[in-house]
Amino acid sequence: MAMKAKRQVPRTIAIRALVFQDGNWLAVRCLEYDLATQARTLPRLYEGLRTLILGHIALRLHHRQQPFESLKPAPSKYWEMFERSRIPLSDETRRFAPVRRSGFVVPPPQFRVAPPEAA
Repeated sequence: MAMKAKRQVPRTIAIRALVFQDGNWLAVRCLEYDLATQARTLPRLYEGLRTLILGHIALRLHHRQQPFESLKPAPSKYWEMFERSRIPLSDETRRFAPVRRSGFVVPPPQFRVAPPEAA
């Protein structure tokens, strides 16, 4: 009797992200893992963040390292801005397709907009 291979349960990585204006650019900073990127438009910002996450996972796995394991959290000022923000971007997360790669799943982040005086 053949044994069935045990199916690996994907590891879900939850991310909260702060969106803010940086000069003429929009920026996003992940809180749990200090990843950041910039773009001129919100759709490009989401695309850039998704590409950054995919690239991080691929690069770490290529070097036989666990994705996200050694990344430190963002500096406390970003956590504070996130907590002060009352502007979620929940409707926009539909534009952020979940990342599924090699046993990892990153659902759309919980996005918030930084208060104007914070950035």
